[in-house]
Amino acid sequence: MKDKKFIEEKAIEFLGEGELFLVEVKVSKNNNISVFIDGDNGVRIQDCIDLSKKLEECLDRETEDFELNVLSFGLEEPLKLQRQYVKNIGRSLQVETEETSVTGKLIEANDESFTIELNPKGKKAKESEKTKTYNYSEIKTAKVVISFK
Repeated sequence: MKDKKFIEEKAIEFLGEGELFLVEVKVSKNNNISVFIDGDNGVRIQDCIDLSKKLEECLDRETEDFELNVLSFGLEEPLKLQRQYVKNIGRSLQVETEETSVTGKLIEANDESFTIELNPKGKKAKESEKTKTYNYSEIKTAKVVISFK
């Protein structure tokens, strides 16, 4: 089986310090490799093709066969990295913790936590009920809510 850590290191090296970044690498028992990338301004198909070619050059098919797929991180997938929260400031998120599930507009994200502006019930909602800050560690899932308005 191909080494996941090696693939992660190479992907990070090839992506560099630019606007594209590695989200996740998955390697199955039968060497199906999926590399998920995201970008501060989105991901183009050519970005996936370029990274796929560079990774392919590092992996020896002669010693072990594999299937390699480089994919753009999907909109319907839960956010995994702090950088993805920053990228999505201004968008609506559905946030689930062990205790609750809320939807609101992402208004701030830093290294430790993020804040959403809630959709308060009633016109006279208290100021403390208008926003909610979460530490990343307490989040079960957070997904961007896709709106066609």
